[in-house]
Amino acid sequence: MRRSSRSILISMFLLLIFFATSCETEEKGLIVEERIPRIKFSETEFNFGEADQKVSIEHIYKFKNIGTGPLLIKNVRSTCGCTVPKWPKEPIPPGGTGEIKVIFKTGTYLNKVKKTIHVITNDPLKENIPITIAGFVRAYIVVRPTNLNFGKIPYAYPYKRKIRIFPDRAKAVIVKRVYGINDSFFSFVQKDFVEKGRKGIELEVSIKGNYIGRVNGKIIIELDDKKMPKITVPVSADIKSDINVNRSNITIRQRRGDFRAQMLLVYSDKVKFSVKSVKVKNPNIKVKISELKKGSRYGIIVWLDTENVKPGLIKDELVIKTSHEKVSMFKIKLQFQVLK
Repeated sequence: MRRSSRSILISMFLLLIFFATSCETEEKGLIVEERIPRIKFSETEFNFGEADQKVSIEHIYKFKNIGTGPLLIKNVRSTCGCTVPKWPKEPIPPGGTGEIKVIFKTGTYLNKVKKTIHVITNDPLKENIPITIAGFVRAYIVVRPTNLNFGKIPYAYPYKRKIRIFPDRAKAVIVKRVYGINDSFFSFVQKDFVEKGRKGIELEVSIKGNYIGRVNGKIIIELDDKKMPKITVPVSADIKSDINVNRSNITIRQRRGDFRAQMLLVYSDKVKFSVKSVKVKNPNIKVKISELKKGSRYGIIVWLDTENVKPGLIKDELVIKTSHEKVSMFKIKLQFQVLK
């Protein structure tokens, strides 16, 4: 018992000495502090005011390490490809400064715009700092709308929409040529117009109604203007009908001599119908109709006989005729890429 009591007393005595020494060291300010980096920006928001389209705006965000440890900018992430951040890769010592250079490309943005860049650091209190660049972008030439999406529309419905193109910063809009790409499902009529003293052109776009499913194309407007020589407006639609297909186009990539086939499924859960015929223009494209369920489901198998074709791109269409009165005919785009 005496030995045990003596051990306890010795342990308590040593603990008292340790706490007394720690307090004395703290009073004298001898505790070693952890070296912690701290970042401080001179500004985190920049407004460039007003700018034109298709110009680059540069801005430098300055910061300082007000901490006691080395500051490291681990990464800088932008919310889109229009910003190109540049930042110091080496650690910044306490009291040191750095810069983050951001290049914002206005491109085809219009009106108010705001982009955010995230600065990732080793500052434990500010590991992710958002910095922003904002302003108002004015059009050189206004295109309204810039993307013509008809959305979901019924088959053979005479739906029309308009595209207007007129100058803002440009002096005038001088059109050299207007044409379509993959435009077999739509047509357009061009005319001039004047709005608030500004002369421009108007394109009235119509869906032809001879396709089923999702279709995509483009309208190209070539201008006599060095700053903006060409305008591209995507055109799309999702055409619905009582008869459905599992795909709105067929694309096959193959080498000469290889056999590649795809099947188009034509079906309906609403009406009874039959596929009467399927035709293509190119004699090397072969098709076969297979009745999967009478009156409601058919498979159309498509392949290319490559023995008599040259390497390259072959485009065609399936012209499908049915017994259904409202959808008596529709088309499906075909594309074969023949490799050597």
